[in-house]
Amino acid sequence: MLRRTLRRLRLALFALITTAIIALAVLMGFTQLAMPWLVRNPARIEAWLSERLHQPVTIGGVTGAWVGGGPVLALEHVRIGNSEGTAPLEIPKAELALSVYAPFRRGLAWSEFRMVGVDVDLVRGDDGGWHLRGIDVGAAPSSSPQELSMGVLGVLVLKDLKLAIDDPKDDLHLALGASEIRVVNQGQTTHLAGKVSNLAGDPTPVDLIADLDLNRRNGILYAGGRDVDLARFAAQRPFGGVELLAGRGDAQIWIAVQAARAEAVRMRVDLHDATFAAREAITLDAGSAVAPRTHFDRVAFVARWLRDDGGWTADVADLVVTQDGAPLPPAGLTIERRGAEDHARYRAQATNVSLEPIGSLAMLGAGVPDGLRRWLYLAHPRGELGGADLRWSGTDDFDVDAALHGASFSSAGFVPGVERLDADVHGDAGALLLVLPRQALLVSIILYVRSPLSNYNFDEQEALLANPYVNDKSLPFLSAFERDFWG
Repeated sequence: MLRRTLRRLRLALFALITTAIIALAVLMGFTQLAMPWLVRNPARIEAWLSERLHQPVTIGGVTGAWVGGGPVLALEHVRIGNSEGTAPLEIPKAELALSVYAPFRRGLAWSEFRMVGVDVDLVRGDDGGWHLRGIDVGAAPSSSPQELSMGVLGVLVLKDLKLAIDDPKDDLHLALGASEIRVVNQGQTTHLAGKVSNLAGDPTPVDLIADLDLNRRNGILYAGGRDVDLARFAAQRPFGGVELLAGRGDAQIWIAVQAARAEAVRMRVDLHDATFAAREAITLDAGSAVAPRTHFDRVAFVARWLRDDGGWTADVADLVVTQDGAPLPPAGLTIERRGAEDHARYRAQATNVSLEPIGSLAMLGAGVPDGLRRWLYLAHPRGELGGADLRWSGTDDFDVDAALHGASFSSAGFVPGVERLDADVHGDAGALLLVLPRQALLVSIILYVRSPLSNYNFDEQEALLANPYVNDKSLPFLSAFERDFWG
């Protein structure tokens, strides 16, 4: 009985497979017969694409060929959109590929619309919003918002894509290119995947993956690459006045967006041979200025930024910095911001933070007061912030607890130099308590001596020449530290 049942199941399965193969062969035959008719009737293709792209489509010419598992229609001089209001999208060459194997292969769509040689611009306007110029697909009527994600078009492929990003406000100008970007319609979600490179910088491609809900403007975006020249890829764009001149490594970033607003950002970076420079020079005196640089053998960290009710939280973990071949212990940092713009409240916690790299980067920043930048440049502070907890609501409302180990800095101006200082700091707006354990402490002070033959301070000039950040050792230096420290 069991043998008879198995035999019937085997025959039924064989009949089903045979029927499917015959049906597929018939479908392929009808498709091959229909291809010449489609070539002679481009209006049918125009109507089919217009319905799915929700834009009027015109085609200059059509040729066809059978490639792989289905017909491929080569479309010449394709125009998407009309001339009313905005200029239509002109595509010199496009392809419409149909696959009869779609039901039998996972991830394969019935149809692919391939646009070749698309050149678009992503521009940030005066209103702060981003606008895409050169392409406008997927704009469905308001009566059917559920069809905004490419309608029922299976896959949109952008081949030889050129994307220019222009943000005059933040001085961001990038020219990106991709050999192929695949945009897959998955219901209300649009999946985007491809490899992007900087046309004017490092040719190493970066992976780009996104899952977007174009109706609600929600989604997750990912970009990452290995052994990428990040300085060239980012076109050496400064961030906070700090410019990455050189550096290769691995970088990954995830961005979660809701209602076109970033809600979470996660990042992983491992950078080698990194050189940072200041975009704005440090004024040493009326006739002297320097543009300092700092170099790290390695900078690696993972970071997270989360928006929540009433503010945001930023975390940096596993921060590893290697400078002059000496690795530093991993550090961690957490910053929380709460409250309205006019009365923001901050909370910061730090563990094993080295002062030298933090001071070196702060010295380069454009948002740091000029006097503090000069002091960081000349004093070159070192040491470790073993642990710190800071709550800040204003100059009259704050709390601080910190432990400082092995702090040292050179004498600069009226601020004396200190060597090997251990201290604990506790306090609030009412009072600060500095706890100094029993230790040997060396304090140095520069004596200001002026020569009658020159107006230079030679003690400060000697300190300048010994400073590791100075690039031009012949630069004369005039004392400016008799003025206010914050300048």
